[in-house]
Amino acid sequence: MSDPEHESSTPLFLSGGRSGMALTPEQRRVVDALCHELTPEQMIWLSGYLAGAAGWSSQSQSPPLLAPQGAADSQSLPVVTILVGSETGKSLLVAQHITRRLEEAGMVAQLRDLAEYNPADLRKVPYAVFCVSTHGEGEPPLPAAELQSYLQASKAPKLDRLQFAVFGLGDRSYPRFCQFARDIDERLVSLGAKPLLQRVECEGDHEQQAENFAQALSARLLAQGQAPRLEVVPGRGAARHLPTAAMAAERLLLSGRGASKAVYHIELQMEQNPTYQPGDTLHIQPCNDPATVAALLAAMGYADSEQVQVNDVTVSLHQALLERCEITTVSQSVAAAYGQMAGVNALTERLEHETLPLEQWDVLEMVRLFPPQRLTPQGLVDLLRPLAPRAYSICSSPSTHEGEVHLLVEQVFTPPGRVGAASGFLATVPVGNMLQGLSWHENPYFHLPQDPTVPILMIATGTGIAPFRSFMAEARETGRRGFHWLVFGERHFRTDFYYQREWQRLLKEKVLSRLDVAFSRDGFGRVHVQDRLMEQAQLVYGQLQEGAHVYVCGGEAMEKEVRQTLLGIIQSQGSLGAEQAQEVWRQIEKSRRYHRDVYGG
Repeated sequence: MSDPEHESSTPLFLSGGRSGMALTPEQRRVVDALCHELTPEQMIWLSGYLAGAAGWSSQSQSPPLLAPQGAADSQSLPVVTILVGSETGKSLLVAQHITRRLEEAGMVAQLRDLAEYNPADLRKVPYAVFCVSTHGEGEPPLPAAELQSYLQASKAPKLDRLQFAVFGLGDRSYPRFCQFARDIDERLVSLGAKPLLQRVECEGDHEQQAENFAQALSARLLAQGQAPRLEVVPGRGAARHLPTAAMAAERLLLSGRGASKAVYHIELQMEQNPTYQPGDTLHIQPCNDPATVAALLAAMGYADSEQVQVNDVTVSLHQALLERCEITTVSQSVAAAYGQMAGVNALTERLEHETLPLEQWDVLEMVRLFPPQRLTPQGLVDLLRPLAPRAYSICSSPSTHEGEVHLLVEQVFTPPGRVGAASGFLATVPVGNMLQGLSWHENPYFHLPQDPTVPILMIATGTGIAPFRSFMAEARETGRRGFHWLVFGERHFRTDFYYQREWQRLLKEKVLSRLDVAFSRDGFGRVHVQDRLMEQAQLVYGQLQEGAHVYVCGGEAMEKEVRQTLLGIIQSQGSLGAEQAQEVWRQIEKSRRYHRDVYGG
C-alpha cells in the first residue's frame, strides 16, 4: 500500500540541497541509517510526522502525534469521519483499529455506522474514510445499500471539498474481489473528491494492513498541516477474542442413513470459558487433508522434508502445505502467479483470453492440468494464499451450555472430490483430542433484539439452522416472550431434518411459536423456503408491521430469493407500488431489522 505522491524511497528533505544541508553530519548519518531500515509506509508516516512537528515547533508545542487527547481545543479544526459498512463485523474491527491509532495520534474522528448515516452529509465533511466489505458478486453490505444508491444516482452532487480513503475487505475466491470498495473509490473521484491514500484491498491479515493504513493516514493529514480534533463517537462493538484451545468432546452424525451429505453435530469443551452471544461465530484454524498434501508433493516432485520459509519462520514443505497454505481453492490471482512463476504459458494465455472454471479446481487439480516447467518449493509456498481460519455459526447458548461451543458442520468436498480443509478436519478429529488456535468472534449485526418481546422470523437452509438453535436455547433459558417463527429448508425430511426432536420440544413448550419446513426433494414439486413464505404472506406481512426482525442464514443464492420474496409480499399485501415497497424495505434494512449470515454457493 503506497501513496502515488510518495513513491521515492528517500524523503525529499533528506535528498540534499538546501534542506539536506540543514542537518549536521552526525544527524545525516543517523537519519540515513534509519531510512535504510524503513518500509515505504513507514517513510510516509515519518515524513508526515516531521512535517507536522515542524509546524508545531514554531509554537513551542509538542509534535501533534505526541499530543495528549483533547490537546487541540479549537472547534474549527476538522474531524475525520470513519464510515463502516459491515455485516460480519470484520470491517468494524478494521475501523476500530484505525480509530484507536488516530486517537493515539491526537486526531481520532467520528466512527459512524453507514446504516445510520445520511450520505448527503458527505457534502459537509472534509475527510471521510470508508471501511467496507464486499458480498457476493460485488454487492455492498446491507448497511451500505443507501450509500450505494446515493452515489450512483444521476443527481449525485459534486463532492470536490471531500478528501477520502477507502479500506476494502473481501474474499479472493470471488471473481469481483473488493468490488464495492472499488466502486466507491472510482465514483467519489468522478464526483470530484480527492483520494488521501491509494485504496487498500484486503483479504486475510487485516490487522497489519489496518496498522499501515492508519499510520499512512496520520502522516498524510499531518503533512497537510491538519490536526483533526479529538471527537470519538462510540460505535456498536465487534470483538475478536484471543486464540484459545478446546477439546473435541463429542461428534454425532445428524444426517440419516442414505443422506446425500454428511452433517455432524460437534461439541467442543473450551479451555477458557466462552463469552459469546447467540449469533456469534467460532473461527477454526484447519489443517489440509494429509492425502491431498502427499499427492501434491508427488505431482510437483518435491520431498516433504524440503525447507521453506513462511512469514520468516523455517518449516518443512510438508508442514507448510499441511498447516500454512491454502490448497483447497484456486483464485484468479493464484492461477496467474502460478502460470508466470511455473513457466506454464498455456495457462497464462488461457487466463488472458478466456474464463477458466477455477471454482472447479484445487491446487492439485491445477498442477495436474498444467504441470510446472519451473517452480521451486519456496516459489510454490510464496504464491499460495495463507490457510485462513474458517468461520462457523455457533449453535449453542452460553446460558444453557456452560463452557461449551457447539457446531453444525457439513463435510464439504471440493469439486475434484477432495475433502475440504476445515470440515474434513472437524469430521475426523478424534474425540478427546485438543484443537488449537480457536477464537470466537462477535457478529453484532446478527444478535437477538434487546427487547425480548420483539417478534423474530428465522429463515434457514441446511446448516444455516445452526444460529437459530442458539437463539431458541437462549430464549428458553431467559424466558424470551416474543413470537418466534422458524422456516427451514433442506432436501429430505427423513435424512436432513437437523435437531428435529429439539424443534418439536420447543414447539410443545411454546418457546418456538411456529415452524414451517420445505424439503425440496420430497414429493413431486420442489418446494423452497421462499414458497413457504409466500404461502403465509399475510402472516409475514403482519409480523413485519409488528416490527419483527428477520434473520436469514444459509446460501447466498437463497438469501437473494428470500429478499425478493419479502419485497414482493410487502408490495402485494400492502397494496403498494414498486417504489413504495422498495422504500418500506429500505427502512427495514436501515433500522437493522433485516439480518443475514450467508455463504457462497
